[in-house]
Amino acid sequence: MAFSSVLRTVRWAVRGFLLVGLSVISAYSYSPIELNAKAVALMKQGLCEEALPQLLEASRALPYEPVIRRNLAECYLMLGVRKLQSRDFEEAIDLFQEGKGYADKDARFWAFSGIAFMHKGDTGAAEVEFNEALALTDDAPDILYQLGELYYSQGELHRARQVLEEAFGAQPEDLRIVRLLEKVNRELPVEEQMSSTRGGNFVISCDEELHPKLGSEILEILEAAYNDLGSEFGFYPEILIPVLVYPHQTYGDLTGAPGWSAGVYDGKIRIPAGGIDRGSALLKSILYHEYSHVLVGYLARGRIPFWLNEGLAEVAGRRFFSPPPTEDEKLIFLPWTDLEDSFEKLESGQVRSAYYQSYLMVTYLIEHFGRYKLNELVVAAGRETDFSKAVADVYADFKVDYKTLQDEWSAHFQGR
Repeated sequence: MAFSSVLRTVRWAVRGFLLVGLSVISAYSYSPIELNAKAVALMKQGLCEEALPQLLEASRALPYEPVIRRNLAECYLMLGVRKLQSRDFEEAIDLFQEGKGYADKDARFWAFSGIAFMHKGDTGAAEVEFNEALALTDDAPDILYQLGELYYSQGELHRARQVLEEAFGAQPEDLRIVRLLEKVNRELPVEEQMSSTRGGNFVISCDEELHPKLGSEILEILEAAYNDLGSEFGFYPEILIPVLVYPHQTYGDLTGAPGWSAGVYDGKIRIPAGGIDRGSALLKSILYHEYSHVLVGYLARGRIPFWLNEGLAEVAGRRFFSPPPTEDEKLIFLPWTDLEDSFEKLESGQVRSAYYQSYLMVTYLIEHFGRYKLNELVVAAGRETDFSKAVADVYADFKVDYKTLQDEWSAHFQGR
């Protein structure tokens, strides 16, 4: 599920602020009253950063005043949600933790903390937060949905189905719940026929009767990718990654991937078994490619052009299997607008060119500016809503912005 839709559909809206009620405080407390009133006015304008110091000062004077504590809690919640929206998960978690100190029975803080932990990759902490939120409220469909999504992402389909069915019973009109429950019910019978191999950060599921020892080989390759690509990206995520190997037809039916797809990462690595030979360079290439998507997904937090995501994955995979470019790949130059979003919209004859062009662009960035700068760009893209600004910030010392980069590389490609 897209991160933006998580925030749009969570129903624990920030509540109103309290100004009345402090009038009963004795005359010597006018300063805290004024501070609270000023903070409430700022919060109504959305200026929570300015309101927070006012409320903290008022709270120091009247630490047990419920109105001030309530407003402090709402201020921390609003700030935390903003950090969630900007994908600053660590700071969001800190703000929600602070807010709990002023509203320890408010399920919203635990629910939003769970979302932040889940997208940060700390699934154990996310599960704890969601379960605590469930214990604090009867209004639970949204929390149950988030918990179901968490279980689904970890390959725990039976647990996912259980909580999603409960969520559906409470809110059957919610299409998010309906769609995820349908997805779980489609995938569960297939995965029940698979055996699993677990090690390190991966759980490999495949039909061992059809592909003996394939699971253990995939695990070995991915553990090598964890170390190799972790070193290149400077990132070793402490997460559990499900990997599913499907019969070719089942792969297409369950993922909806186009016929040319050799793998998908959607929170799980999914690959078709057809055409994969054990010990082949192609298998290693596919798995390194898909694991690159795992790392980029966490580092860039979904804010990255398709060409950069796929180009990095191609660099990762082509160390094992790099077929020479066809004449079309050498000659076809796709406009940048065609490479910003999913390649699925391209004509089948353009797809290989799109991957090759993305690979060449990322190689160009590495050769001209260094791999460390490229890693900075991936992380910067996760912080910025505008990728052009991320490029300008990272490559400022080279006096290169996104438009200049596109023009220079286009000339380089066409002048080869």
